[in-house]
Amino acid sequence: MRLRAFQGLLHQPRRLSPRHCEAAGCVHATREGKAYCSDHVEMHPYVQDLIARLDQRETEDDRVQKRGPRAVNLQGITTQEILQHLAFHGPRTEERLCRELNLEVKTLQGYVQALRRKKLVTLGHTKRGSTVVKLTKPLLRAAQPIQAEHIEAEERAQQATA
Repeated sequence: MRLRAFQGLLHQPRRLSPRHCEAAGCVHATREGKAYCSDHVEMHPYVQDLIARLDQRETEDDRVQKRGPRAVNLQGITTQEILQHLAFHGPRTEERLCRELNLEVKTLQGYVQALRRKKLVTLGHTKRGSTVVKLTKPLLRAAQPIQAEHIEAEERAQQATA
């Protein structure tokens, strides 16, 4: 009987002392051993990086909305998101892309025009007159960002053969 009681103690999960928030002056315990409590999660370096990237995206989207296609950064977050979305889901109307990517129409049109100029997408129309955006050629590695150098090298090669 004593042996069973002893074995039961060995198989019980150990209770560790709670971890406390690393923010100066905060005494709240954290959940699941995390470094910061819910009130200070934005202090985590990963969260700070995400916030910075979202700010960059918002700034670029505002620039594209105001200045149009010439403000598009081909390595930017939104450009890459559009290309990956089209690679995964196939051709989409501009209206549907706006809904699915949560972009304003004018902003999306700026990105689409820049991508069309670089021959990354082609445009078509539905019977109802909506503009359809389609990748020019399938992206083999949609998870990796498109590099401007590759696009420019392809353009030079095409011009040399023409």
